Amino acid sequence: MPKKSNAFKRFASGTGFKLLIILIILIIIATLISSDVLKGGSPFGKGFFSTINLRSMFYGLVVQLFMMCGLGMLLIGGNIDLSVAAQATMFNAIFVVMCRDTALPWGVIFVIALLIAVCVGLLHALMVLKLNFPSFIATIGMSSVYTGIAGWLLNLTNVNVSRGGFINIAKATVFNLIPVTFLAGMVLVFICQFILSKTRFGRSCFAAGGNPFASRLAGINTKKVTTILFVMCSVFTAIGGLFYVSQTKKADPTALTSSAPNMTALSAVMLGGVAFSGGTGGMTGPLIALLVMKVLDNVLTIIGVKTYWNTFAVGALLIIALVMDYLAAEKRRKALLASVQ
Repeated sequence: MPKKSNAFKRFASGTGFKLLIILIILIIIATLISSDVLKGGSPFGKGFFSTINLRSMFYGLVVQLFMMCGLGMLLIGGNIDLSVAAQATMFNAIFVVMCRDTALPWGVIFVIALLIAVCVGLLHALMVLKLNFPSFIATIGMSSVYTGIAGWLLNLTNVNVSRGGFINIAKATVFNLIPVTFLAGMVLVFICQFILSKTRFGRSCFAAGGNPFASRLAGINTKKVTTILFVMCSVFTAIGGLFYVSQTKKADPTALTSSAPNMTALSAVMLGGVAFSGGTGGMTGPLIALLVMKVLDNVLTIIGVKTYWNTFAVGALLIIALVMDYLAAEKRRKALLASVQ
């Protein structure tokens, strides 16, 4: 009982609880303005809680959930990957072109795409660990490379996928409401949280991101940890991107780079309490933050706000997250100085 009580106290005093309150308020607002509840009607069946709206929201979260997991764990480990949207576009292009031009089963092609994702993660780790490139510079540069490869493979046109088994992945739902792909993303979130909080590798991630020099002195192989995190980020990105293809039934050379789900995922990660400098955070806060952002986007759509304001809101939230991260870092620095004195 004391352990559960302490866990609740930590959650109640953390970022996740505040975000949960905001999420509940936004859901109430969305329900009130989109349904007939103020007229004495039911909040269900129309507006925010309609099956069509909820299912659309769940589908829209799939790519972001997978990117959030990869970016969150990588950021905790002290690095960042700003190429995930371009990576997803390239993996999608590879998958659909191979489906079109070969007779290989789509499951085999799926595995090939994941193996390429492993190679991409290893390449990023090589650039950061061996060539000493800052991770954000290395991945920004590679983002253009991946976008160019995708454009070449797709010839800058949409390529449709006709493999029925693959398309059926996105069609599968639970209770005709929750897509299986969304549930897979949620399972991944909780697996990542378990890894971070309950395993030795998770503790190594925090140590590598918080103080890599001290971690090496403590016997932690920070290069191995960083390599694994880059590979995980690329593999998660590939899975999320391929699920997106299953939903849309095509590969688009610009859809993911223009809609920038990576920026939404990164904003959620930082709003959820993961420090930009690494070493702190978890996956529960980012999950709630991502839901807050999705519901906010839905509320803006319901009230008829122009779509560019939705984009503005994502950018504003990212700036807010950066400011919050800076203030938290300053607070930790001052506390450290006070303890030394």
